[in-house]
Amino acid sequence: LEVLEALECLGGSGPPDLRHLVTALGGALLWQCGMAAGPERGRERLARALDDGSALRTFEAMLGAQGVPPDTARGLCAGTPAQRRRLLGEAEVCEELPAPQEG
Repeated sequence: LEVLEALECLGGSGPPDLRHLVTALGGALLWQCGMAAGPERGRERLARALDDGSALRTFEAMLGAQGVPPDTARGLCAGTPAQRRRLLGEAEVCEELPAPQEG
């Protein structure tokens, strides 16, 4: 399920809290390694990469470089949620365990 959420985030959608975490931490990293003028500029750069599809295309290229068959990489990166689930497989039992409080 986490991989599905990560793919959604790379494609510019997915849970807002994950997107916030990715852009905040990634923006700070881009700033710290000199690739952005500040953490906010880094956050903006990452948000653009998520929204314009370049983050997902880069991930697909990374999959290919690691030997993932092109059809599988394409299915994960451009497939529907149902196609992605078929490629990744699903647990026979899935149970939601809500936290008793936020934090």
